[in-house]
Amino acid sequence: MFKVLQWNCRSLSRPKVTYLKSLVDKYIPDVLVICETWISEEKNCFIEGYDMFFTVPSKHQGIAIISKRGSAVKFFKTEDPCIIAINIKIDKNQIFVIGAYFQERRKRELLSKVNYFINRINRTYKNPNIILAGDLNTNTNLKIEEIED
Repeated sequence: MFKVLQWNCRSLSRPKVTYLKSLVDKYIPDVLVICETWISEEKNCFIEGYDMFFTVPSKHQGIAIISKRGSAVKFFKTEDPCIIAINIKIDKNQIFVIGAYFQERRKRELLSKVNYFINRINRTYKNPNIILAGDLNTNTNLKIEEIED
């Protein structure tokens, strides 16, 4: 089973890194997607047995994708620091994990960029599996009673 853990941490401070490591020890995820990391190149977090890919944020931003060491085939850093991705190959399956942070004021623009990126993946790779995770700040007009089981 492929496990993904997603967390909007609102700053990877020392206590939160300790908490994150406890989650990793408990759930042993294959991939973690962390939003609003607020980390810099000098201040990233190390988790034994994992590789970390991240963007250097401006205020209150930043995304990290942390994957089991050696599992990521490729890291995709888009021109927008609010969207990153990794490609993992398991057996013959291509899995793309996209981490996105949709700032409220830029939701439509970022959704368009993610959509473009997903279309590029679909055109380039045969039958890719795509996981979109992050702080999407989306809402819906659906009422609970309108959703069917």
